Amino acid sequence: MYQKAGGQNNLFGWIALACGIIGTGCCCCPWLNGAPFIGGIPAVILGAMHLNKVKKGAASMSWLGWVAIALGVIAMIAAICGIATGWQDRIYDQYQQFN
Repeated sequence: MYQKAGGQNNLFGWIALACGIIGTGCCCCPWLNGAPFIGGIPAVILGAMHLNKVKKGAASMSWLGWVAIALGVIAMIAAICGIATGWQDRIYDQYQQFN
C-alpha cells in the first residue's frame, strides 16, 4: 500500500493535501465561516514540512507539498475575503428568509 502512495515518508504530503482540499472545499459554505483556516493553515505547514523532507532526500513526490501549499493559501485568502466582505453572512441571511 505504501509503495502506491510513494512510500511511507510521504505521509506529511498526503495529509497536507487532504487538509488543503478540505480547507478549499469549506470556502463556499456560509455555515463554516472561518473553517478554511482549520484546513488551510495545516496544509501550508505540513506542505512546507514535506518539502523540507524532500529536500533532505527523506521523501519524494514534491508536488504534494506544492499543491497543498497552494490550496492552503487559496483557502486562507478566501476565508479572509469572506470575513472581510461578509458575503457569507448575506448568503446565510437569504437562506434564513426562505425557511
